[in-house]
Amino acid sequence: MTRVDFAFNAGARVAQAAHSTLRHVARGSRLFVYCDDPERMKAFDQALWSVQDISFVPHEMLHDDSADLPVFLVDQASWPLVAARAKVEDWLVNLDDDCPPEATLFTRVLEIVSRDDHDREQARMRWRQYQAIGVELHAHQLTNEG
Repeated sequence: MTRVDFAFNAGARVAQAAHSTLRHVARGSRLFVYCDDPERMKAFDQALWSVQDISFVPHEMLHDDSADLPVFLVDQASWPLVAARAKVEDWLVNLDDDCPPEATLFTRVLEIVSRDDHDREQARMRWRQYQAIGVELHAHQLTNEG
């Protein structure tokens, strides 16, 4: 069964997603990061280059001949390639305002939610969508603020 973890009250959604990605990669996980917003995906891509001064997170947009990297960036157009690449132990990080096309391909999905009102409202909608498909939902507070 798919488990979706919502991490609420991030200072900045993209920056928190980059830090979370770095932590999971350091633990040996492979992640697919979904976002169909080109500007947000570009910001996340840049954040991975600078998440820490001494670290680099190998990543690229997923395509047919992608090497085996710890992080793949995925949008709606490249989503069909995910099913062929994803393994049971891989994580999906959703940075989109909507649910990913087939979250149940993964056993773990991470949703980062900032303190921004629009972001929180979009997260509530995703929560309800995940509930409707019967996944296991968990909420975590990143800070005591918000």
